[in-house]
Amino acid sequence: MLKADVSVVIPCFNSETTILRALASVLNQTLKPCEIVIVDDASTDNTRCVISEFIHSNPHITVRYFRLPINSGPSRARNIGWDNSISKYVAFLDSDDTWHPKKIEIQYMLMNDNQNIDICGHKSDLVSRAQDMCPNSKEYFLIFLHHLLIRSRFSTPSIMLKRSISLRFNEGRRYSEDYDLWLNLASQECLIAVIPLTLCFLHKERYGDAGLSKNLINMWRGEVAAFYGIWRKRYISFPVFGFFSIFSFLKLLRRFVVIFVRK
Repeated sequence: MLKADVSVVIPCFNSETTILRALASVLNQTLKPCEIVIVDDASTDNTRCVISEFIHSNPHITVRYFRLPINSGPSRARNIGWDNSISKYVAFLDSDDTWHPKKIEIQYMLMNDNQNIDICGHKSDLVSRAQDMCPNSKEYFLIFLHHLLIRSRFSTPSIMLKRSISLRFNEGRRYSEDYDLWLNLASQECLIAVIPLTLCFLHKERYGDAGLSKNLINMWRGEVAAFYGIWRKRYISFPVFGFFSIFSFLKLLRRFVVIFVRK
């Protein structure tokens, strides 16, 4: 069977009710990955048994399982999966999200045909808003640091990147750690592409719902810390740092309004 030179990294924590749904979306890919790397961030529920049963029930696909002794956060879990991957490309999937069946096929073909692209993302949306579609477009566009300073253009479960990239997620942060990495990659002139197709489905709201994103203030602090980090490295000027810090605060206020209206 033809497989993509891709390792799928799935960090999980107390995911007994969602992990099988995420794994099913990987098994349903039109182009299968070489392997699935699951990193269990010290779950205290039945996650380990659920994964063990999945591995025994699916001997046709390589699944490697790592269990951390203490809960260390998504950055550490993703980095361990990344470091232990064997494929040319790494794709990240959260244990409570799912992929469109053609996600790997579309993204892998694009990156394989454009070897200069270092990291590629695409659109994500709530599963409740998902539409039946059979995407085949090869369209993509490039984004740079100034685009990312305005806002993060993709969620982590949409990302496929070259395993050879030396930077990693900041393990000292539990909020906006992915945005911090994208900013640093863009600052170092990694080529970033975005596919304007919805190939990832979220099963909770982007913010103000379950999970780490529930704490909007800490998310905002993480975003400003990411700006501060690239300012300290002299990738942006102090006026630019100040402007986008204020802009980030205005986005925080808007999110509170959105949550209030949603309720």
